[in-house]
Amino acid sequence: MDAWPVPLAPLDNLTPELLRDCDNAGFFAIHPDSRVAAFVWMPTLEEAVAEAGADPSDLAQPTWNRYYLSLICRYVPGGPSVGTAAKNLDEHLLGRLNPARLTLDRRTDLLELVQDLIAWETRRYFDFQLDEHNLPPIPENHEARFDEVARRLAAVRSLAECYHIAWTMARAAAATAQAKQFAPKANMSTHAVNLFEDKASQAIADPDVYFKPYREDTRVPLSALTRTVFINLLHAESMSTTLADANSIISTMVAEADLTDDDDGPYTGYARNISRLDPELDLHAIYAVLVRESSSDDPVIAAAATNLVLVVEDMRIVARDLRVALAAAVSSCRLLTTRTLVPGPPGESDAPISRRVGLYLARLMHQTAVTLGGE
Repeated sequence: MDAWPVPLAPLDNLTPELLRDCDNAGFFAIHPDSRVAAFVWMPTLEEAVAEAGADPSDLAQPTWNRYYLSLICRYVPGGPSVGTAAKNLDEHLLGRLNPARLTLDRRTDLLELVQDLIAWETRRYFDFQLDEHNLPPIPENHEARFDEVARRLAAVRSLAECYHIAWTMARAAAATAQAKQFAPKANMSTHAVNLFEDKASQAIADPDVYFKPYREDTRVPLSALTRTVFINLLHAESMSTTLADANSIISTMVAEADLTDDDDGPYTGYARNISRLDPELDLHAIYAVLVRESSSDDPVIAAAATNLVLVVEDMRIVARDLRVALAAAVSSCRLLTTRTLVPGPPGESDAPISRRVGLYLARLMHQTAVTLGGE
């Protein structure tokens, strides 16, 4: 990672935590081509030589007990090739983090991350501008104040506007430092923080005040985390998207997902798949799903499943084919439009989500059909 063209996270102190989280989650394994210097070896060469004495063949076998997070090389294990494994993990994570599929709490967490990223990138850019103008970093006793103001600013302004304020206030402080050359430079950095706080407060209080949007500075490129959240998850422009924009984008994605979930496509496809099942399979397993759900504690689910059981029974008499009867029940699910809280998709979240009861039951039947050998 020390050779990456962009940092993983906007602030250096965030990177170790993110790397540890990824390593602990099993996303990555240590590549055997990692540099020897990336590890802490026990015993050290000096200790091993001292213990072995004059005979090099008695040197102890070295083992490592720690490694430097930013120096080791990582790869994604578990695929037919390194490239395929990385691609599969990328697709898996994009699916799991698709805003349209997140629970309400996780969508709230995503919006908080958007706000944090705008604030963190603003802090990083402000630090860069202080250095560019030969001013020392923000004094430690003023860091918390700057970060708090930057986060409040990030709630209402885009990163492009935050850049404008950071640049102009750092430049103004530098001009003051030029005019007062005998003043301690640390005081000028504090002055820059004060100027930033005043201008940010104005921007927060009056949303109609215009600040010329700044572009990304190639000398301090946005972090990989920021790009991933804005571009890959929200499909939005990193510099110009505000927190309100992000909230609107997520709401639209959720609404569009609901429309997609509720159109005729799934029901027709599910019905077709069931109708093509091998009649020698245990088709009663699909029927048993409806029988089970007819006893659900949720009255909406129970009533809907009971009605579908009746559809199956009627169609079995008419068509004399359980596959056709089950397919008819799946197709009838599109008429059951009452929404209720149902369990989230397996492996994604334990929190219930709102879905049309017909879609919920159709998917249960489809999942059982797939288990039996359907498409």
